[in-house]
Amino acid sequence: MKQGETIQKIGKVTLDYAAYPGEDFYCDGASEDALLNVVKELPRERFHEAVTKEKSWEFLYHLSPLRGNIVEWLDIRKEHSVLEVGSGCGAITTTLSEKAGKVTCVELSKKRSEINANRNKDRDNIYIKVGNFQDIEPDLPRFDYICLIGVLEYAGLYIQSDNPYVEFIKIIRKHLAPGGKIVIAIENRLGMKYFAGCREDHLGSYFAGIENYPTGGPAKTFSRNGLEKLCKEAEINNYSFYYPYPDYKFMHTLYSDDRLPMRGELSSNIRNFDRERLLLFDEKNAFDGVIEEGVFPLFSNSYVLLIGAAEETIYVKYSNDRKASASIKTELVKENRATGTPARYRKVAATEEGRAQLSKILTAHKILKKRFFGSELVVCPVTEEADGVYFPVIAGRTLEEELDEALSKGDKERFAQLLNKFVGIARYRAEEKATDFDLIFANILVDDKGVFHLIDYEWTEEISVNPDEILKRTAFVYLQDGKRNGQLSFEELLNMMDVAPVPMHEAMQDEIAFQKKVAGDHPSLADYRLLIGNEVITMQSLLGDSKKNMLQVYEDTGSGFAESQSFFVEPVRGREEEKDTCHVEVPIHEGVVNLRLDPAMESCGICLEQMKLTDSQGKALLIDEKALVMNGIPAGNKEYFFDHGDPNFTVAVPSSFTGGKLSMIYRLWPVHPEMAKRLALAAGGKKKKLFR
Repeated sequence: MKQGETIQKIGKVTLDYAAYPGEDFYCDGASEDALLNVVKELPRERFHEAVTKEKSWEFLYHLSPLRGNIVEWLDIRKEHSVLEVGSGCGAITTTLSEKAGKVTCVELSKKRSEINANRNKDRDNIYIKVGNFQDIEPDLPRFDYICLIGVLEYAGLYIQSDNPYVEFIKIIRKHLAPGGKIVIAIENRLGMKYFAGCREDHLGSYFAGIENYPTGGPAKTFSRNGLEKLCKEAEINNYSFYYPYPDYKFMHTLYSDDRLPMRGELSSNIRNFDRERLLLFDEKNAFDGVIEEGVFPLFSNSYVLLIGAAEETIYVKYSNDRKASASIKTELVKENRATGTPARYRKVAATEEGRAQLSKILTAHKILKKRFFGSELVVCPVTEEADGVYFPVIAGRTLEEELDEALSKGDKERFAQLLNKFVGIARYRAEEKATDFDLIFANILVDDKGVFHLIDYEWTEEISVNPDEILKRTAFVYLQDGKRNGQLSFEELLNMMDVAPVPMHEAMQDEIAFQKKVAGDHPSLADYRLLIGNEVITMQSLLGDSKKNMLQVYEDTGSGFAESQSFFVEPVRGREEEKDTCHVEVPIHEGVVNLRLDPAMESCGICLEQMKLTDSQGKALLIDEKALVMNGIPAGNKEYFFDHGDPNFTVAVPSSFTGGKLSMIYRLWPVHPEMAKRLALAAGGKKKKLFR
């Protein structure tokens, strides 16, 4: 661009600098320079390579295609024009430009606008106005959709008013076309994650929003009541709330007041990509509680406030955090009385390659319907239409919920009745080449007449498999989160299913393999969290020096590990030249099938000299390292590096050793986190086995 010119073209994208003040007033420095180089050199489909290489929050935040989920579900069409205020580096712009006829962006930062233009240089429907919103706003036309994604909270910085948030909404509303909508995505200052120990997103401090921002700051978020108050003050009556989960930044599920979350659905809660966090309680259990109380909307981590007519979609779940060929989304489309169309679930390909997954669902329905004909299972019907495949809405509760209720009431007869019916279904005509590998309790719906409906059968293959293998996975998935801890063990559940017992850690490894098959080589968000490496600080690590040098023992009685079933053991230190050697003995209590041993609460190196089990008669069994599950990196000669604050070893306990003990001899030396990461990389950079 020549001096004095105000229009620049980067590829097909137009940038307008007429209102640019001449300098960027905010910038992430070197990271933005690096981002600009990436988007110049790599196509969008290869951005994940840069994220994996850099292992940084900034790269994940700005380059992940999952950012676009927050607007992808909107009914934006090619005849629509969209205004995106605060477009930043273009993560949302990309998705908007795929849907709309024209996208107009307003962004103060020139550098970020250049990143946006370069990443989207193949799009001819993007026009970026660079400069302060108040300078640009008077000349803006009207739009069908106006998107404020992570923007309203900053209104106090660029809107000169005693009430900048209300004034901003009023200004924006003037630019709506008839029937247009404003889309506001924002954090809930009373979100569950902040109570549990996540830092406030904008200030980086603990509990700032919960404490009502006592020290002020550059941004301010609102509760649901607070947002409703803003609407009232702006004289807006037509609005609706949606609940992105885990939050709006990397949403994978969107709920609404017409389809709120159900117990057990909110389990993806450890998402601290940007900085370390506390973990003060189990967010999944807390969410289950507020769901039961009917107050979930008050504790949703984020909101989408939609001003204008509500969307047809009232629920959407994205399965695009996996390989492209399996990427789909599932929507619940509300009833259309005008056409007489009932509420239905619709599955749509999230990528061009994902169309093959829809074809697999149609094939799965055909072969499963044939296999289970005459059984006690109804395979939910599916129909193919031009815009996806459709399933009916079936009233009822999942088999998981039914089993949980029986378990909580101590109704063994009801639990056994439901379980036996399921097992009979799983074994029905198992010789047929039609196996649903995801035949779990959560995918069975029980209607008010007690009929079992298979509602999700995406992972079906035209092969026959020993049904016991499917039942093992069903049992593991049901018990893995520890929610049913102390009520039912893995061994007991397998016994009730008449399935030969297997160690839970073997089932865990099988589950890891299954999830790898689903995701392919595409790194998941969970993988990125581990790569970025921000620490999760548990309550135990906050107990102080009195616990710092002690070994924490977790007992698994078949339902997974939980803080409530753990205790501390103080190691016995060697003398003189062996004073860094630790000896511990752990009793093996009745019903324990796995022990997890946490020898430290910091990054460290450990030399595991010996681990053995001794039964009540004195018979000993040495544990080979190949039988261990750990979250460290082997470095040879029984040494391991742990480049995080939660090092642990897990060992399966044969039932014959109940009443005996586990003995462990090890040497431990603390290592600075950065040094631990370097040593881990030098040792190969890959964990032997992952268990958290």
